[in-house]
Amino acid sequence: MSPISREGHTELVAAGPCGRTFEDAFILANAGMFGVSGATADERAVAAGKLAKKHKKSTFALTYAISNTEWTPPRYLADGLKSRSLRC
Repeated sequence: MSPISREGHTELVAAGPCGRTFEDAFILANAGMFGVSGATADERAVAAGKLAKKHKKSTFALTYAISNTEWTPPRYLADGLKSRSLRC
């Protein structure tokens, strides 16, 4: 695991940044689609956070639920779905 700090918060993640909000996580999971780049995981997390703040939460969610459906789910959602399928 590698530590990632963002605005005074540090968290450990197994495979890079995962975001602190749904929007951050979604943008990080689809970095190419949003043009997010950075030399380090921390830089990508900060860039995703700044970009996420530019979007209204409801509009963002509806856009990617209805209008644009070609995307990768955020890691925490994919992990949760995998975990759930193992229990069923």
